[in-house]
Amino acid sequence: MTFPVELFLKYAPLMLKGLLVTAELVGISLLIGALLAFPIALARARGGPVLRAISYSYVYFFRGTPLLAQLFLVYYGAGQFRAEIEAVNLWWFFRESFYVAVLVFSLNTSAYQAEILRGSIQS
Repeated sequence: MTFPVELFLKYAPLMLKGLLVTAELVGISLLIGALLAFPIALARARGGPVLRAISYSYVYFFRGTPLLAQLFLVYYGAGQFRAEIEAVNLWWFFRESFYVAVLVFSLNTSAYQAEILRGSIQS
């Protein structure tokens, strides 16, 4: 079976655009996740009992639930609180799927990076 060149030429620009959006999403999420991970790791490793409990719960939740479930929960769940979110003028953020993806990916990434950093700090 030969590869249909005309299909590739037709859809290549769309695939390239998708690749660029994916790279942008990953880059932003990694940066924000790294910024959030360090204080969380410090709280897990050196914080008091309250900070340890809060940071442990955060890491436990975000590492223990599937990323897709987190994404659905925030994106589709935010619509149920639209009036409250509009009251604090944040609906523009939760309305856009890209922004929600950056938020959820950043929170998830920070939980994983915090555990890595916590292990480094403790060793």
